[in-house]
Amino acid sequence: MALETAALKVGTAVGERAVRTWLSARSTGESSSRPLIELMRARFPDHLVRRKAERQLDDIADAVTARVMKLCAHEFPGLGEDDRHVVLAEVRDTLTRADLSDRALLAADADPVRLAREVCRALPAPKDLGEAQSRLYEVVLDECCDCLVRVVRHLPEFQPRAATEMLGRLSGLGEQMSAMLERLPARTLEAPDGTDRDTEFRRRYLEHVSQTLDSLELMGVRVERFRPRTPLSVAYISLSVTAARTRAAHDAWHDVPDEPATMRVESALSQGHRMLLRGEAGGGKSTLLRWLAVTAARGGFSGELAEWNGCVPFLVKLRSYADRDLPRPEQFLDLTAGALAGLMPTGWAHRQLASGRALLLIDGVDELTGGQRKAIKPWLRGLLAEFPAIRVVVTSRPSAARSSWLDEEGFAPAFLERMTPSDTRPSSSTGTRPSAAARTCPARPSNCPWCRPASWRTSTTRRICARSPPRRCSPPCCAP
Repeated sequence: MALETAALKVGTAVGERAVRTWLSARSTGESSSRPLIELMRARFPDHLVRRKAERQLDDIADAVTARVMKLCAHEFPGLGEDDRHVVLAEVRDTLTRADLSDRALLAADADPVRLAREVCRALPAPKDLGEAQSRLYEVVLDECCDCLVRVVRHLPEFQPRAATEMLGRLSGLGEQMSAMLERLPARTLEAPDGTDRDTEFRRRYLEHVSQTLDSLELMGVRVERFRPRTPLSVAYISLSVTAARTRAAHDAWHDVPDEPATMRVESALSQGHRMLLRGEAGGGKSTLLRWLAVTAARGGFSGELAEWNGCVPFLVKLRSYADRDLPRPEQFLDLTAGALAGLMPTGWAHRQLASGRALLLIDGVDELTGGQRKAIKPWLRGLLAEFPAIRVVVTSRPSAARSSWLDEEGFAPAFLERMTPSDTRPSSSTGTRPSAAARTCPARPSNCPWCRPASWRTSTTRRICARSPPRRCSPPCCAP
């Protein structure tokens, strides 16, 4: 009998919480603290109607009591009646103190499992219960929450409240989506995946170009088991060019009073966006393009080329495409920065070219056959039509390209002159600094190009020595 009384109290607690949800305004703390009888009188002034509500409360209590008694009869048969009585008393106390308002139900999405979990989190089971008692406590509490949710779902007042809650959530969801969409990168045809990774990849790419292209092998220098190299940024010497006099745009390009026909290559490059640079083999065309790429990557231009700082260089060596199609913009990195090509954001090369801050360096027109050279102009014309603001320098030997070869594309021709004594004269700032190659030379003095007379050196070696001539090689080569 005591057990049935305890179970009835549990059922009554569930019924009262359901009726409170029915009678109360939407989840207000004031209505939840008012006595149930006051809520019923306020809602049902008529005595007969209030009697019917009370009978409905009794029906709910009886139904819950029957389910609780069935659980107590079949679950954990090893527990005595007193132990079960204690458990039911704790469940009733929890149901009385727990937040089971419609707000709590809606926060749990009217899910009895989630509601029971939240109740247990807010009001844990008493620690003085044994293991079997604690398990019975959880089972009975779960059953009571299930009964409560089932009853509340069918209350006529619950549906409008649930609809209001849903609309509120949808409104909040819309605001969250708007905030999230604002943080997402804009997607366009040129940037299908956004541009949020462009800056980081640009930094990685320029760093790669700066490191991998800043090296110059001293061609023509023979040292036993040693291939002399020196940093290009140290060895580079400014050369002279002569502007072509036969092109139609020559006058406009050099329309400056007293402008000489022969000038430093940096001065010639600064006067236009497109140049066809011709020169004999070994004259320094490829070295010049590598120096332009390295200096652009480091932002190290000064003087007349200072405005080139900030450009992204793309070096295209045509000899690598002698047996295949000329590269598309997304393939410009394949040879100079192949290790990074797989990391390049989609459309990154196109965006750099379209920005007008790209430097396209095309080396070696003469290294393609006559038939392959015919494809260069249409390829270059297509790039210029799509990216008209880019800076372009094309190099070739005179035998492969006349000075007027790219007139229609707006290229100003220039001819790279041979070095003069003034080019190879060491400056006071570098006259006593040994070159990097000399410092690491392991050769005997008789085989060392820096220890030989100047007449023995090749033009390339003279150029390097002019830039950073050593007085003597360091040990073990020329140790005193």
